[in-house]
Amino acid sequence: MPERDPQKNRLPAQAFILPILVALGLLIVLFRLWYLQMVRGDALSEQALQGRTVSIAVSPPRGIIVDRKGNPIAGVKPALALMVVPGEIDGDEEAIARLVKICRLDRAELGADIAENMFRRFLPFVAKLGITPEQAIAIEEKRAFLPGVFVRPESIRQYPSGTAAAHVVGYVGVVSPKDVERLTADGRRTRQGLPNFVGKVGVERVYDQTLMGLSGRDWVEIDTRGRAMRDSISDPPTPGSGLALTIDMDLQRVAETLLNGRKGAVVAIDPNNGEVLCLASGPTFDPNVFAQRAPRSTIKRLLTDPGLPLLDRAVASAYAPGSTFKVATLLAAVRTGLLTTATHYTCTGSMRVGGRTFRCLGRHGTISYHTAMQKSCNIFFAKLGQAVDRAGMAETALLLGLGQETGVDLLSESSGTLPTQDWLDKRSLKWYPGDTVNMAVGQGYLGCTPLQMAGYIGMVASRGTRYTPHLIKAVNPPGANASPQIAKPEIAERMEIQAEWWDRLHSALIAVVSGGTAKAAQIPGITVAGKTGSSEHTRGSRTHGWFVGFAPAENPRIAIAVVLEAGGHGGAVAVPVARQIMERYLRTPASSTASRRALTASASSDLPSER
Repeated sequence: MPERDPQKNRLPAQAFILPILVALGLLIVLFRLWYLQMVRGDALSEQALQGRTVSIAVSPPRGIIVDRKGNPIAGVKPALALMVVPGEIDGDEEAIARLVKICRLDRAELGADIAENMFRRFLPFVAKLGITPEQAIAIEEKRAFLPGVFVRPESIRQYPSGTAAAHVVGYVGVVSPKDVERLTADGRRTRQGLPNFVGKVGVERVYDQTLMGLSGRDWVEIDTRGRAMRDSISDPPTPGSGLALTIDMDLQRVAETLLNGRKGAVVAIDPNNGEVLCLASGPTFDPNVFAQRAPRSTIKRLLTDPGLPLLDRAVASAYAPGSTFKVATLLAAVRTGLLTTATHYTCTGSMRVGGRTFRCLGRHGTISYHTAMQKSCNIFFAKLGQAVDRAGMAETALLLGLGQETGVDLLSESSGTLPTQDWLDKRSLKWYPGDTVNMAVGQGYLGCTPLQMAGYIGMVASRGTRYTPHLIKAVNPPGANASPQIAKPEIAERMEIQAEWWDRLHSALIAVVSGGTAKAAQIPGITVAGKTGSSEHTRGSRTHGWFVGFAPAENPRIAIAVVLEAGGHGGAVAVPVARQIMERYLRTPASSTASRRALTASASSDLPSER
């Protein structure tokens, strides 16, 4: 029998490699499963829970704004807001079409909104305010087919007075890239999150940080379809602080009614502390258009309106002051010692300077400063200006607050124009003798804002003390036990001249009202002092009509400046407006109760403006 070969029944070594590898793999898998379940189980469970938890910023209620008597100017109201995360829905035309149909949106506007908010692609923005409960339910039912879309309650800014004080309070709008840069500069807002609406102009913008408060957070556990599985855990927001303004809304409404849509401005201040009582610009606008996200077509009409309703003429437009500047010319002559009670000039109705003839409205003969002010004699003040010269008038005008920003807590304030030597040198302009005469009577290179002119005449009213105009009376932090932070007056400048000359100037300005160019400013039982002006310009034949004044003359409580663009003579158009405003303010009894209510109005922490 043949011998068996043992090598034929022996398996090759390679046959064991695969089973060994499989066995090792199984052992590794089993060890890994044991490790994940027994060693890392608790940690992974917590991580999985966090993966299904969404953090949503909760906007704080914006602080309310009231006037000096506690009357509401800007408040909040609840509404349902349609929120969209642009990075999740962008490019999903089916979802966008479904959302447009449910909420009756304009497809082009929604697309533009998504594109504008892609700079924060994974943060939600407000696509529509005030959706109906039926629309909210429809969105919730279709949530799985609407990526990045949800509904949240939102506190909407509301301006109950509409157009009244629109340029003062300003408005809020959706967050822009510039807003993000501004508000996150210190890192605080980055940590807390930004609200959906921020201040854009006016007090809303200057005191934005004060009014907006701090955002809260909602942590919501959701399933794979984005639906909430459990109640949210909330970190509540901190409401914004409230503001009590110096504005008197009754006075503000009177001013805007008297402007009646005409181009111009009215500014009234308390000359004893710089509080702005009224700041009206015409034409005006309704800030609710911006706060409640009106259609783009509506906003475009505002932006392209030839009347420029968004322009705050009270602080951003400068006009030649005309004869109202004669007060500055007189004070410059007093300060330089070139005017005494014995100073007289002769008015023959005109005077020749260089190759040009300057005319007066009458032939006043030989007169003193008192008659010259009462009759608004151009020749007297032209000759007085020649004696003082440009430098003397410019120096005094600066002390009176002209040619510089007043420091009011608003943005976009114009400094106006004042021909100082530095101003001339920067523009390579040469000064001629005729320019001196023009300046003395408020023409030429001069340009003054109505706010500057209110402070200017306020300084005369207070006999040489000019306060920085301000709009905030108090900041009201949130909380029942929080105390109001009261604004303190700030002296901007003092002018020292003999007390007798303040008496004489006041007497001359009273004469302007009692028997001069401002007779229409007379108020029975109240002594009014003031000066009219009519300034030429290049945009038409009718002059800008000016009036500046104060009352009661013996103890001034209100100083006012009124200008009407191309309105005609100041005595005919500006004076009647000023008289009604002064009378309304002085005839209305002061209410200490109303003042206390304003200071304790509900909700910033900083009183100074955040410009």
